[in-house]
Amino acid sequence: MKRFSFPSPFSLFIMGLLLVVVLSLGFFVVRFPVLWILAGCGVGLLSVLIARRPWHGLLLFVFFIPFERIGSYDVAGMTVRPSQVIIVLTMIIVALQQLRARRIHIPSIPFLFPLCVFIVVCFVGLI
Repeated sequence: MKRFSFPSPFSLFIMGLLLVVVLSLGFFVVRFPVLWILAGCGVGLLSVLIARRPWHGLLLFVFFIPFERIGSYDVAGMTVRPSQVIIVLTMIIVALQQLRARRIHIPSIPFLFPLCVFIVVCFVGLI
């Protein structure tokens, strides 16, 4: 006869975590459209991919540029495109990684100042 043994603490933690994830997904399915849930899961997966290798975020941004007009959604009166989500996510992750490493490396590129001015003007245009 086999003897009963309790599961390890790690497996109990994983089971509890899966239970919380399943219950929260059930809550979100009731409260939000399925498309928003899938988009949130996609952004989560992209965050993991970009956090491992930030260069992939730039490559995805370049890939999605030709598809600007195809996949855009209106959210709270603003048009949001996949390339915008990816580049903002990449910039946030790179900034957090550099802050965590306690080194902020700003390359000395000749057109960096005009590019920063352009980005600031674009952000002001969103308001």
